[in-house]
Amino acid sequence: MSTPFKNIAVVGAGGNLGPFIVRSLLLSNFALTIIARPTSTSTFPPSVRILKGEYTPDFLVSAFKGIDAVVLTVGGAALGEQKGMVDAAAKAGVRRIVPSEFGSDTTNPVALQTVPVYNAKADVVKHIKSVAATHPNLTWTSIITGPFYDWCLKLGFYGFDLTTHKATLYDNGHGKFTTVHTPPRSAPIQPPASPIKENKQTLPSKLKQTTLSTTGAAVAALLSHPTKYENSYLYLSSFTTSQAEIFAALKKATGTNGSDWIVENKSVEGYMQAGNKKFAKGDMHGLYDLIFGSMFGGSKYGSDYANGREIGNKELGIEEEGLEKVTKEVLEGDRHVVKW
Repeated sequence: MSTPFKNIAVVGAGGNLGPFIVRSLLLSNFALTIIARPTSTSTFPPSVRILKGEYTPDFLVSAFKGIDAVVLTVGGAALGEQKGMVDAAAKAGVRRIVPSEFGSDTTNPVALQTVPVYNAKADVVKHIKSVAATHPNLTWTSIITGPFYDWCLKLGFYGFDLTTHKATLYDNGHGKFTTVHTPPRSAPIQPPASPIKENKQTLPSKLKQTTLSTTGAAVAALLSHPTKYENSYLYLSSFTTSQAEIFAALKKATGTNGSDWIVENKSVEGYMQAGNKKFAKGDMHGLYDLIFGSMFGGSKYGSDYANGREIGNKELGIEEEGLEKVTKEVLEGDRHVVKW
């Protein structure tokens, strides 16, 4: 049996996903270190160790000393910097790297061709494999989640403006895609004053019951079982849905027949072409058009990966929930922000 992971480092913990992962790791009683740049203003509970510095090789090697696993949640502009982090982690003796994947299925060649930024993620995994070839103690797990349901619905990325009740459906909204969501947030959960020394190899019952991000909970569950998904991809799913199904859930949650919505239909192909033109001109909004256009295109772009991929929710003790229930909860509160 592999030695349990105890000391975990998170790089990029101040973003959209990072706080949920931090919260889950604290609830699972890992000893947690946050690696941040000197300019970072993000705050965390007092039990978290924070190391700030420029991401130079020397700083990263020093920061990763004594760390069992490193979770990277860096944004798109910093995806390439992960290679230096991987090199430093290997030199420091880290045993598991979780790269900043957390999105579409980057093993799908059509997805890689459609959305250029996905190639940066795929290149990081290639680099990890290359480094691991000469550092056999280094392993990796890449986590595929699809879009985060509550975050995307709130910000209008699914084509629904919740304030003005304007809906844009692409190809009548029938393209299927797999997504994860963030369970509803209750009062802030206080982490233990100090980490528990022994990290048991069973998923803590508290983790199954507390209100945590599906992805955050999965990261904690994964690192609680060192041999699971070693050197492989982990696919997560809350549900597979479509714009049409989301629209139906929105109407049911608000008790309307949709007559108060202004609906416009567009083609996925036109959406993708517009996105390519924007991106070619350096307009990063075009990247979002490509990402969500590929979602609405469904199986053509591999966005419904739950159809054909082995989903890891059950093995890790992560529950799946229904679209209607989650949609209602999204409308009733803010579920994509963690407050300590």
